[in-house]
Amino acid sequence: MLSKKKRVFLLILLFVAPTTHAQNMVVEKIRITNTIDKENNSMIPKLKDLSNPRNPIVDKINSYLLETFDITSYKQSEITEFRWSDVDFDSEIKSGIAYIHYGGEYYGSYPNAVEEELFFNLTTGEKIVNTDINFQSLFSLYGYTNFLNRYWLTTKLKDAFKEAIVCADSEPYCTYYDISQYDLKKGMLSASLEIDCYSHAARACSPTYTVSIPIDSVKPYLTEISTRILLTDRYCDKKGIDKLLYNTRVWKEIPNNLYLFGLVDNKYPISMAITIDQYSGATSGYYYYDKKKQKLNLKGIYAHNILDMKETFNNKETGKFYFTWSDGFDAEAIPIYDAHGNSQYLRGTWISMDDSKKYTIHFTSLKTTKPQ
Repeated sequence: MLSKKKRVFLLILLFVAPTTHAQNMVVEKIRITNTIDKENNSMIPKLKDLSNPRNPIVDKINSYLLETFDITSYKQSEITEFRWSDVDFDSEIKSGIAYIHYGGEYYGSYPNAVEEELFFNLTTGEKIVNTDINFQSLFSLYGYTNFLNRYWLTTKLKDAFKEAIVCADSEPYCTYYDISQYDLKKGMLSASLEIDCYSHAARACSPTYTVSIPIDSVKPYLTEISTRILLTDRYCDKKGIDKLLYNTRVWKEIPNNLYLFGLVDNKYPISMAITIDQYSGATSGYYYYDKKKQKLNLKGIYAHNILDMKETFNNKETGKFYFTWSDGFDAEAIPIYDAHGNSQYLRGTWISMDDSKKYTIHFTSLKTTKPQ
């Protein structure tokens, strides 16, 4: 049996070992020349263990990095084709994690700008999926749609879409609700529309739209948690591994809300906000017809990929909703993607209380607060 002193030493050794091991890791910059024009250079990342040149974890991570850049070796002489140019990156290693943020241009059928953040577990070599706190996750169930109607869904936004459609002669991939970036600086919360709304040939036609609002004006729409996230914890200033670790800690505090936008019977625009209890499946929320914005209450239960809800107005039941989630591709349904890129397909139906009328809901946009 180990003595008390030896047991304490062993515990200290086990605790310190991962940190010490990580301190021996570095990310090197390897210069690779584009093999198409033989002029453009790139600096691509290669992980190195200074204390163990044959570390299998390092080999596993480097294999993933080579696959990312479509090559099989870091040696220029062994590369038959390298279709990247102007790649560079910054990196960080701490807390048993390797972080690499790279950007560059990839030559496929046409040049394409690429930017990506990569995180790796230095104990297993596995890639870590990071999910940043999205814009809608900052708001209370009622606060999100109230914010949209007051500050976001303006004539200027709608005009930007009209101009984009004229420019590209086609509908954009994005919708009014695709807010991809937000920031908080000097007391102003800014939010911007997704910029990648068309394929490369028409990308210049993508609508652009940004709003900037005093944070004090936005506070009534936020949750208590998100007020702490934005103001106390200064989330918008976090980067790299610190941001990843913060995301991991805070997601469990964010409610599971779902925001849906679409057309009933392909005629009547609606907006819906519901929250689903992850344990009981109990569901509550509201929806409204966009022209009236009069909220109708919703209550129901989610189980086995089916959601049944009843709508009420002035304490009277006025209709029912029936939603189904399925794994198989459904061209008529709206896809819901999880953090790993897997998808489910959501269909919805509105039904009158006497079942005499049934109208399909054509969903045009869907936003969730929780990683699925």
